[in-house]
Amino acid sequence: MRTPALRRAYLAAHYHVAGPMGVVRVRIGFASPGLRALQRRLGVVQSAFLTACNPGSRRRGAPANGLGHQQLVRCLAALGYRRLPARGVDPRGHWPDEPGLLVPGLPAELALELGERFGQNAVVHADRAGVPRLLWTP
Repeated sequence: MRTPALRRAYLAAHYHVAGPMGVVRVRIGFASPGLRALQRRLGVVQSAFLTACNPGSRRRGAPANGLGHQQLVRCLAALGYRRLPARGVDPRGHWPDEPGLLVPGLPAELALELGERFGQNAVVHADRAGVPRLLWTP
């Protein structure tokens, strides 16, 4: 369900990552010096923000979202990827904060595969320059 309103909501969201140098705030389409520095410090040239909350942009309760989040953590651990705690924030307050993960080094293709596996409409992927972009899942 890729509506203009859904796209606007994703683009308006803020993403906060708890990194070793403090909280890094990221917005889709805007260069993030903090994210670029974090990627350099971790020795990666890309990263992805993933969540397992509210699949299909349909609100679920905290217990279901917590279970999905733990499944995502286990999946990424099994794949050998480092994970940093993160959350998606609606600055207008119309949507509850969503726990997620920043996954350093995760290629866009795998981020999309995982997003689809966990029922997400889209994922956020950042390149070497620290510019996050919205990628719709298949």
